[in-house]
Amino acid sequence: MKLIKTLFIFSAGLLLLTGAIAYFQLPASEETLLILHFRPEAGIDLYGSIQDVYNLILFGFGLVAVNLFLSRVFARRERFFSLLFAGTTTFLSLLILIAVFVIVLNNKEPSALFIL
Repeated sequence: MKLIKTLFIFSAGLLLLTGAIAYFQLPASEETLLILHFRPEAGIDLYGSIQDVYNLILFGFGLVAVNLFLSRVFARRERFFSLLFAGTTTFLSLLILIAVFVIVLNNKEPSALFIL
């Protein structure tokens, strides 16, 4: 049970770190279009606003909440499923962190990349 709690706290911490990176590194203006997806062979194929990035992070928090609830439901019956939910949540939180970091890198000026 201690490992499950630790994984969920770590997942929430990763999402808080992701939110801090997005808040401090992306432009705050709602009118600014951000590059959300880039393919080397086709170029930029998806633009969005800062709100789209925050929605991704909020989705991650919702995922943590739902998986925490399911983990508690299954904790007494089947410990394996509780660990599976906790581990999957941590993995997906890490993927969201990586995705937001790539969005930040795609939207930085080349001279400003060393500030990270």
